Amino acid sequence: MKTKPALLILTGVLGLSVLSTGCVIVRTREIPTQTVVTETTYKPGYVVTTLPAGTQTRVYKGAKYYYYDGVYYQPQGRQYIVVTQPR
Repeated sequence: MKTKPALLILTGVLGLSVLSTGCVIVRTREIPTQTVVTETTYKPGYVVTTLPAGTQTRVYKGAKYYYYDGVYYQPQGRQYIVVTQPR
Protein backbone atom coordinates (compact mmCIF):
# COMPACT_ATOMS: atom_id res chain seq x y z
CA MET A 1 0.00 0.00 0.00
CA LYS A 2 1.51 3.30 -1.02
CA THR A 3 0.62 6.48 0.75
CA LYS A 4 1.39 10.07 -0.07
CA PRO A 5 3.47 11.52 2.76
CA ALA A 6 1.74 14.27 4.65
CA LEU A 7 4.04 16.25 6.89
CA LEU A 8 2.64 17.86 10.00
CA ILE A 9 4.72 19.44 12.72
CA LEU A 10 3.13 21.02 15.76
CA THR A 11 5.04 22.77 18.49
CA GLY A 12 3.20 23.94 21.55
CA VAL A 13 3.89 25.79 24.73
CA LEU A 14 4.61 22.52 26.54
CA GLY A 15 7.42 21.54 24.17
CA LEU A 16 5.36 18.91 22.37
CA SER A 17 6.08 18.20 18.74
CA VAL A 18 4.29 15.75 16.48
CA LEU A 19 5.56 14.49 13.14
CA SER A 20 3.17 12.58 10.93
CA THR A 21 4.08 10.98 7.60
CA GLY A 22 0.84 9.22 6.76
CA CYS A 23 1.21 5.88 8.59
CA VAL A 24 3.76 6.79 11.27
CA ILE A 25 3.31 9.25 14.09
CA VAL A 26 6.32 10.29 16.15
CA ARG A 27 5.70 12.32 19.29
CA THR A 28 8.55 13.93 21.14
CA ARG A 29 8.15 15.86 24.35
CA GLU A 30 10.47 17.26 26.92
CA ILE A 31 9.62 16.87 30.56
CA PRO A 32 10.95 19.15 33.33
CA THR A 33 13.91 16.87 34.14
CA GLN A 34 15.22 17.52 30.61
CA THR A 35 14.52 13.93 29.64
CA VAL A 36 13.32 13.56 26.08
CA VAL A 37 10.62 10.96 25.54
CA THR A 38 9.96 9.77 21.98
CA GLU A 39 6.92 7.66 21.18
CA THR A 40 6.40 6.09 17.75
CA THR A 41 2.99 4.84 16.66
CA TYR A 42 2.59 2.80 13.49
CA LYS A 43 -0.80 2.93 11.78
CA PRO A 44 -2.26 0.07 9.72
CA GLY A 45 -0.80 0.06 6.24
CA TYR A 46 2.74 1.04 7.26
CA VAL A 47 5.33 -1.28 5.68
CA VAL A 48 8.58 -2.46 7.30
CA THR A 49 11.30 -4.71 5.90
CA THR A 50 12.49 -6.05 9.26
CA LEU A 51 10.71 -6.80 12.50
CA PRO A 52 11.86 -5.44 15.87
CA ALA A 53 14.00 -7.71 18.06
CA GLY A 54 11.80 -9.61 20.50
CA THR A 55 8.79 -9.88 18.17
CA GLN A 56 6.42 -12.71 19.06
CA THR A 57 4.78 -14.99 16.49
CA ARG A 58 1.02 -15.42 16.93
CA VAL A 59 -1.39 -17.51 14.87
CA TYR A 60 -5.01 -16.42 14.73
CA LYS A 61 -7.62 -18.35 12.72
CA GLY A 62 -4.82 -20.02 10.77
CA ALA A 63 -3.09 -16.75 9.78
CA LYS A 64 0.40 -15.88 11.04
CA TYR A 65 0.93 -12.51 12.71
CA TYR A 66 3.90 -10.96 14.42
CA TYR A 67 3.38 -8.88 17.56
CA TYR A 68 5.62 -6.36 19.30
CA ASP A 69 4.79 -3.55 21.73
CA GLY A 70 1.10 -3.33 20.83
CA VAL A 71 1.65 -3.52 17.07
CA TYR A 72 0.61 -6.44 14.83
CA TYR A 73 2.46 -7.16 11.60
CA GLN A 74 1.44 -9.53 8.82
CA PRO A 75 3.97 -10.91 6.33
CA GLN A 76 3.56 -9.94 2.70
CA GLY A 77 6.31 -11.18 0.44
CA ARG A 78 9.66 -10.02 1.82
CA GLN A 79 8.15 -7.30 4.00
CA TYR A 80 5.64 -6.84 6.80
CA ILE A 81 2.55 -4.65 6.94
CA VAL A 82 1.17 -3.16 10.12
CA VAL A 83 -2.39 -4.38 10.60
CA THR A 84 -5.14 -3.93 13.17
CA GLN A 85 -5.39 -6.46 15.98
CA PRO A 86 -6.86 -9.70 14.62
CA ARG A 87 -10.39 -10.49 15.83
